[in-house]
Amino acid sequence: MLGLLVAVTAVGLPPSAALAVGASPSAPRLDASVVHHSVVHYSVVHYSVVHYSVVHYRAPLPAPVVVTRAFSGDVGRYAAGHRGVDLRAGPAAPVFSAGNGTVTFAGMVAGRPLVTIKHADLIVTEYEPVQATVVRGAVVSAGTRIGILSGTHPGCEEAPCLHWGARRGDHYVDPMMLLQPLGVVRLVPDSTELGS
Repeated sequence: MLGLLVAVTAVGLPPSAALAVGASPSAPRLDASVVHHSVVHYSVVHYSVVHYSVVHYRAPLPAPVVVTRAFSGDVGRYAAGHRGVDLRAGPAAPVFSAGNGTVTFAGMVAGRPLVTIKHADLIVTEYEPVQATVVRGAVVSAGTRIGILSGTHPGCEEAPCLHWGARRGDHYVDPMMLLQPLGVVRLVPDSTELGS
């Protein structure tokens, strides 16, 4: 630590910066990669850490949940394809939030009623055609009734059905994967940080 403290002081940073290294994700990290005239110069590299919250998901319809049309892969933002799953439902079936979150949209899109909810893990779930019983900005929990099935969804093989979608940013994911536990998660180092 003394060598680090001396180097930090030599580049004009307060000695407390040396004590903060590694203390928390918001502390500065020192990079000793620059060598000039046999003296190692340290530069402070600030970085941020994205924190994803754990969200426990449930099916948006009462059991049993039957998929009538499966997710067809990430098809891109403007490409044709099926960006979700269609779930068998009865007429005017209640539709529930799949996880805790905030309603970001409740209204009509292309003549069909749609509800979207943003969750703490940055996943946005979409429910169509759903006549909303919630409003934009409402905070909901997993299992909160957000509306009732209303009308039909184009492409439903068995009408009526609920189209349930999920995305993070512009990347669509199979919403049925949200219902499966992750199991053991192991973090591996990024090879770019190892100098590989």
